[in-house]
Amino acid sequence: LEELVKRGVYMGKQDAIRDVLRDLFEKHKLYPFIPPTEDSPESTK
Repeated sequence: LEELVKRGVYMGKQDAIRDVLRDLFEKHKLYPFIPPTEDSPESTK
């Protein structure tokens, strides 16, 4: 986020945080953005 601000590519803080978290979760296939599969721990909830 800090790097984006330095480059002048600044979004509203909330939007930037949401986008960064979405990318992070998708990259690591974490639950909020990737539906749980049968072998993931989230599927037991």
